[in-house]
Amino acid sequence: MSFHSLEYALLLPLALLAYFWTPGRLRWIALLLASVLFYASWRIDFLALLLFSAAVDYSVGRALPAVHSQGWRRVLMGVSLTCNLGLLIAFKFFTQTANGWFQVAFTPTDGAATPMLLLLPLGISFYTFQTLGYTIDVFRNKREPERHAGYFAVYVMFFPQLIAGPIERAGRFIPQLRRVNDWDWARGATGLGLIIIGLFKKLVIADGLGRWIGTQMVHWETASSLTLASVSLGTAYRFYADLSAYADIAIGSALLFGIKLSQNFNRPFAAESISAFWLRWHITVSNWFRDYLYIPLVRRLGANSAARFIATQITMIVIGLWHGGTLNWLVIGTVSGLIISISNLGRKRVIASGVYGPTIKRSYDWGERILLWPFLLFLGSMVALPDFSDAVQMLGRIAMLPAELIRFDRSALPAWPIYLAVAIFLLEVFQWFDVKYSVHSRLATRSYALTLAFYLMLSVWIIVFGTFDTPDFLYFQF
Repeated sequence: MSFHSLEYALLLPLALLAYFWTPGRLRWIALLLASVLFYASWRIDFLALLLFSAAVDYSVGRALPAVHSQGWRRVLMGVSLTCNLGLLIAFKFFTQTANGWFQVAFTPTDGAATPMLLLLPLGISFYTFQTLGYTIDVFRNKREPERHAGYFAVYVMFFPQLIAGPIERAGRFIPQLRRVNDWDWARGATGLGLIIIGLFKKLVIADGLGRWIGTQMVHWETASSLTLASVSLGTAYRFYADLSAYADIAIGSALLFGIKLSQNFNRPFAAESISAFWLRWHITVSNWFRDYLYIPLVRRLGANSAARFIATQITMIVIGLWHGGTLNWLVIGTVSGLIISISNLGRKRVIASGVYGPTIKRSYDWGERILLWPFLLFLGSMVALPDFSDAVQMLGRIAMLPAELIRFDRSALPAWPIYLAVAIFLLEVFQWFDVKYSVHSRLATRSYALTLAFYLMLSVWIIVFGTFDTPDFLYFQF
């Protein structure tokens, strides 16, 4: 069941009715049932893995405070790590390796049959990190264990953010389940507005870009450098529009219940550096790796430049491999770590030299902004072409762009659909205003007619230009 499916359009209002008609102390039951139905609609057999992960971390969390021996506490923590990361690594990397083997072994030369493919349990990367983060916090004595099994199950399985985040912390999420909310029309309008924005990003921009990129990549070997550069940047923006669309719909859906989820994106393409880009991209994932991998590594290795370099490199490589266990993602993580480390070290050295005045700072900042765009070309190329050698070849062709622009051949210009270019422009304008002052808050202070007109305009765009025959969100594969 996907957010842009008819099934979800039926589930969400039914879940809302059940939630607000249920007595306050029992409302978690309505959320849990809706979550089970949501996940089971995809693959009911993988529901057992989700319940197993929740049961392990709930049990470990309950047991930790009663164990005073540090050795046995580490054993309990090891159980959680083994069960969670073991399942994640086994499914994530085994399925990718096995699927490649099946593809080679069982695809006939005439293409008459389709090879059997192993499926990755939906959302396993996200709910695994969410439950594991909870257990680590209990182990570190940063929070008390949750004793209500029902609230904990909803925390793990809450259907709006179950598949692709945001990754929530128990200390922020579970108290909201205990709070009894009445239906609020203003809050409902904001939530519905976020859902419409998310559908606009997904169906108009992300899926529109996917369709356009597909046509351009049919003969990418003979395409112009400008076309390949456009495809590369378009691929990066497609991933942003697709995942941020999921986050918007998740946050909007949760808001209808009176539950506030964490912000997951903050205009990453307006970032001032590559480091800031990753901090603005899937914020809850970046924060998770910072808190549970980078900071512990720095503490263990020592708070010096070498330790920070190693910790940054390891963290970025793991983030890359989390996206996919391929050479492309390993290279993306490695290059990202190197650039971030060199940039941070360079700024630190310049500051230490005593010449870091306003002019130098401004020059350094602009240099990092400019460097971001070649990095986005690199990132988009690595994602657009799964084969590493093809991606390198594509980057080599893009490197010839300055020479191509000098001799300027009109036939090299990529044929962008006008509606898609306008939609991206409107989204960027909307997000610029939203950063200054929430657009939904602006609308709430205006007349209902203006609010209705805004949402109707977006709905018309979705109906007219939306792509409704595409597969699920891109990050479902992670």
